[in-house]
Amino acid sequence: RLLKISESFKGDNISVKELTWGDDMSFLCPPFDIILASEVIYDVNVLPALLTTLSGLSSQDTVVYMSYKRRGLGEHVFFDMLPSYGFACEVVDPMLEEFKGSNYVILRLQKHSNQDM
Repeated sequence: RLLKISESFKGDNISVKELTWGDDMSFLCPPFDIILASEVIYDVNVLPALLTTLSGLSSQDTVVYMSYKRRGLGEHVFFDMLPSYGFACEVVDPMLEEFKGSNYVILRLQKHSNQDM
């Protein structure tokens, strides 16, 4: 599926690279404008590495969109950790009717400006 998507953007400045959370990310040349993530906050053991990676890939101008399904597996730990990594978070109202009232949530994260901290 990813290869099909990347084929449709030939000529655009898009590439796919593997990254293990918490590892050196300088080869990716951050920061990015937009980061998309889905179903990544259910394991509390990997949250520090995830947030370290998101922080390293972001600037104050970066917007991170994340989606997840409420499962009660400790997602609250993620939200508790966000401020210590410099992120503000808001829930995005789902535009698609089939997601309204479901257990799926869309988040918008952005780093605080230095004045906000």
